[in-house]
Amino acid sequence: MRIKSILPLLVCFVLSGLTLPAVACPPGDCDDCETWDPETETCEWDCSSGQCCDGGSCVDDCPTGSCCDGSCCDSGNCCNSTTCCPNSDDVCCTDSGSYCCDSGETCCQGSCCTTDQCCDDGTCVSLCPTGECCDDGTCVSSCPTGKCCSNGTCVSSCPTGKCCKGGECESPDTTWSTTAGVSVTADDSIKEKVNNAINSIPCVSGVEVTDVIGSVNGKIRECCGGGVLQHEVCSWGSLKLSASLGKIKIWGPPTFVEGVDFGLWGASINVEAGVFIEGDFEAGGTAGLWTNPCGEGCLYGSASLSTTVTVSGSVTAFGCVRIWGNDYCTPTVSGSVSASISFTGTYNFHECGSCVVSGDIALDDITASISVTVGSYTGSFNKTIYPSS
Repeated sequence: MRIKSILPLLVCFVLSGLTLPAVACPPGDCDDCETWDPETETCEWDCSSGQCCDGGSCVDDCPTGSCCDGSCCDSGNCCNSTTCCPNSDDVCCTDSGSYCCDSGETCCQGSCCTTDQCCDDGTCVSLCPTGECCDDGTCVSSCPTGKCCSNGTCVSSCPTGKCCKGGECESPDTTWSTTAGVSVTADDSIKEKVNNAINSIPCVSGVEVTDVIGSVNGKIRECCGGGVLQHEVCSWGSLKLSASLGKIKIWGPPTFVEGVDFGLWGASINVEAGVFIEGDFEAGGTAGLWTNPCGEGCLYGSASLSTTVTVSGSVTAFGCVRIWGNDYCTPTVSGSVSASISFTGTYNFHECGSCVVSGDIALDDITASISVTVGSYTGSFNKTIYPSS
């Protein structure tokens, strides 16, 4: 900026107020490219409009840099069109007039704060007051959108393991607390596992269970997702899967004929035996939903299968058998069949906090015990129905 000495003007003003002979005021101290005008007693600009002063000469274009308030600024960094900064990478400050700070420094109402300082109401401080945070070199009451305060500095992302909570980078509270659960559904794989177990019974196919979910509970805890505070929720309810079967033959006539040996001089008789089931299957367990915006989440649940099916049997003997000189022929031969259906194992489809599948539901071996009575004599045998040989 051009600065002129005002001493000659002051002297001239004082003398003009005295009754003295006329005295010519001395010329003022003019800048380069200016000439003193005694009539107006001011420094007049010598250059034409659009020209700039370069070392006392009027030029149309500066050799280097740019024109700044009428003078060539060699650095090219003209701050606010009035102040030429010494270096091209200097910071132009306009918060208190026009002034320049070194590269990396922060403008602070006439002062320049270093990289390890922050401007607090015109004062460079090493730490902002309590409740404030340093954002781009200035103390602010809250960090701008997209930033969070970490150790006194506004950052675009919190350190690993921390997330923005109330404007501060903090570790999440990973303690579970009770919350209202959301609606859940039984994952298809749980129902499929139970269906497959039931349909593994010989001659049983196409059974599909129906599901009923009881009252739902929930729990919640904090987590960090992309550096932002999120909430992980697990909801679950009791699960009941059920199916009913009409009377189904799982083994027997006309496909099976067995000779029953009474052990009396080779006495034996052929019988047809059958096994039937009828009743209900029920699987109990849980159905849940793990909602995790900070990572992996999934449906989860478990099931184990029980049954109250009725197992019945039929035995038909044909032919005759001689025991101790007596002939016994159908239908004087009677018999009975007994068997049971059961399942082993629990299927765990994921769980809250872990999407891992484990366990299984398997049909236990099914063995039919057939007993045949002829008079006062009884013969018996066992037949494995499942697994088939």
